[in-house]
Amino acid sequence: EREVISGLLVQKDFKYHLVAPEDVHVYTHLTTSSVHQRQKVPFTQKFSLLETCLRRTYDDVVETIRYDNIALHVCGQVYVIGEARTHLLLEWESNSVNDMIADSVLAILLQIEANPATSHIVSEASEANTQRSTPVELTAAFLQKHFENVELADDIISFEHDGTPVSINYTSKVVSCSKKELKMRAERALKEIDSVINPL
Repeated sequence: EREVISGLLVQKDFKYHLVAPEDVHVYTHLTTSSVHQRQKVPFTQKFSLLETCLRRTYDDVVETIRYDNIALHVCGQVYVIGEARTHLLLEWESNSVNDMIADSVLAILLQIEANPATSHIVSEASEANTQRSTPVELTAAFLQKHFENVELADDIISFEHDGTPVSINYTSKVVSCSKKELKMRAERALKEIDSVINPL
């Protein structure tokens, strides 16, 4: 069997050497270093809500303890630490992949914090362990908090507000309504719930 080896190819004195990254300084005048990133993010929502949203986005989310605080380890690279009730701490070793993961986690945190009403619906559905597990069902549950007699048939959500019927095709995200203001209100609500259920 052929053995696979890896390392950095370094030229010195007209010769090539395959060396481990930590040995580069031995063969060259170069030094290697790593950047440890730490970022505090304002966050006042429930930590359980954050975990729910992260698990909807990533397959690899592990609950752990870091610095004596509850934490989530995302993709084995980025720590999300519940440092205080007013903020969270993100921590990771910087590289192109980890920075991208950290950026996406940060986007989710900011979306949750910006849409507390929407996030609360997602949290209730998860904590109550109801059958509302699909995005369209969660959307219907959210709309029920704002409108009355919300009905769901396949991917069509319908309700009436002050006698005016509203129909939402969840697949195409098209809202049908004769009143412009009511249509805009429904479109705004749809966008908010979608930003939390599908943050990326």
